[in-house]
Amino acid sequence: MPITQGGTGLLDPITQYLRIQMKWMFILFDTTQHSSPFQEFLLRHLGRISSDPSNPVLPFFSAPLRHHPMLHPTSILHGLFKSFDHLDITFKLDEVSLPNLLYFPLNSMFQNVPQDNWLHRYPRLAASTFFVLDPSNHRLRLKVEHEYTILPRLFKRLYKDILERRMAKL
Repeated sequence: MPITQGGTGLLDPITQYLRIQMKWMFILFDTTQHSSPFQEFLLRHLGRISSDPSNPVLPFFSAPLRHHPMLHPTSILHGLFKSFDHLDITFKLDEVSLPNLLYFPLNSMFQNVPQDNWLHRYPRLAASTFFVLDPSNHRLRLKVEHEYTILPRLFKRLYKDILERRMAKL
């Protein structure tokens, strides 16, 4: 964008916009310095839409977690998400701690799931609906019948897909 129109004269407008948003992302992810009031504001704002309020940056790593009724179209977070995606960071769930895995969408926990599988119809369904962290073994396990209270048909379907048909691979 030309300097006469408020640009830097170096970048196209979209790239310039994304670079400006990086400033806010650096503030958000910076844990080395004392927290600033704006960092606290952003973290609280993210915590309201995050599936885990104690870890508010989870929506950056999973696109289905970015949809929330409280996320207004004019929110600064949309620009931050675009900037984060522009970085093209490859994120692997195997680097996430087990307790945090439960906050990610269920379908992101599986590899090589066919496109017609029922998991793709529920992109925001949390893994904690069907899995629990076993404290004795420190592993994720499927909930047993008396532990689940919602979506019993989907639970039985997932159980069959994983344990009987072996269609879904964790």
